[in-house]
Amino acid sequence: MNLSQQLEQRLNLVLTAELRQAIQILQFSTIDLVGFIQEQIIENPVLEMHDFDKWLEFLNSPLPNHRERSTPVIYDEIVDVQSQSLADYLEQQLHYLDLKPDIYSICIYLIGNLDERGYLDLTLQQICNHLSVSLAEASEALHLLQSLEPAGIGASSLEECLMLQLSRKTKQNETANRIVQQYLLELAQGRLSMIAKHLDVEINEVKEAIEIIRTCQPRPGLLYAPHSTQYILPDVTVEKKGDQFQVRSNERDWPQLRISSRYRQLIRTATDQPIEVIQYVKNQIQSGIGLIKGIEQRRNTIERVAEVIVEYQQDFFEHGIAGLKPLTLKKVAERVELHESTVSRATQHKYVQTPRGIFPFRFFFPSGIASDQGMVHTESIKMEIKRLITNESKLRPLSDQKIGQQLQHLGIRISRRTVAKYRDELGIPASSIRREA
Repeated sequence: MNLSQQLEQRLNLVLTAELRQAIQILQFSTIDLVGFIQEQIIENPVLEMHDFDKWLEFLNSPLPNHRERSTPVIYDEIVDVQSQSLADYLEQQLHYLDLKPDIYSICIYLIGNLDERGYLDLTLQQICNHLSVSLAEASEALHLLQSLEPAGIGASSLEECLMLQLSRKTKQNETANRIVQQYLLELAQGRLSMIAKHLDVEINEVKEAIEIIRTCQPRPGLLYAPHSTQYILPDVTVEKKGDQFQVRSNERDWPQLRISSRYRQLIRTATDQPIEVIQYVKNQIQSGIGLIKGIEQRRNTIERVAEVIVEYQQDFFEHGIAGLKPLTLKKVAERVELHESTVSRATQHKYVQTPRGIFPFRFFFPSGIASDQGMVHTESIKMEIKRLITNESKLRPLSDQKIGQQLQHLGIRISRRTVAKYRDELGIPASSIRREA
């Protein structure tokens, strides 16, 4: 054994404290970022809000006031029970159903627009307008949502919520139904005799019906919020101005975080303070500057990523879900000249407010199939398969192999097995079953 000295060159990536904080800030959802800023203001005495009263108003209101906004920002509430939200529970139920892709997408949109009570404050026509779908499709999706658990979910009013629950009772009570439909106000006022008289029934029958009504949950969504309610604040808003869709970060309307001028002055003029005090204040100022830079960097990154998404998904904003195109994190990363992991953090747990409703950033990254013109969204391929089958000869229906060949003539490279998979997802039987004698 010999002792020796050896010169070795190594390249190590060292994350500074400021860089680690910037990465952490980028990963936060907007509501988590608000909480983090609050913690930092409490812990770091040199930090302050430019307009503290406005910041307090922002914190205390579930619907912060956003100035100069032509389209109101919608704040959806996600409620949590034992780590599972209402949205997660409803989506989990959807996975067990054999749904058409378009209906599934509409259901996901409806779930995202439920309020904390589990009510849906959208008309069928608004759903049609927002998603560019037919009235029949919107109605089917809404009916499906209202069939899920908990009973009463997706109702537009207390009356509808209770009726949805009463309709599931094993033993139907016509008096209970009529009270909910016609006499809810009188029921709340305790006017049981008047209800009995109008319904031409005995008072005991009214009391029996009321006991049944009391077993219903007037706000079924609150069953999933026994501890706390967390609001989802969209990170950016997309608005159409003229012929262009423009992206604006919602953080631009926030009160601005800054370093207190009092502490800046202290550093410049304090000559009689202990060196430990001066060093402490300097460290806190440095930490505060790092926080402010991290928040600004987060806002710029999310805004840049959103602008690229809007550029790629222009057809969606114009025409709805059918216009979605396949998009990858890598492609966006190349456009904004950032690492793919940075784009991943910038799109995780982030939401965008659009004229068609609120969507998570990841909604705009669907998969697709290669074609001569690039990638084609799977939903577009399914629509083409559906079109081919609709126009086929009933005596000689197209096999999956034939459909694949026709799609390849259109420049879409797809296997027979993939055609069969998409056909099954559309709920269309095989050619042997579609053949008419």
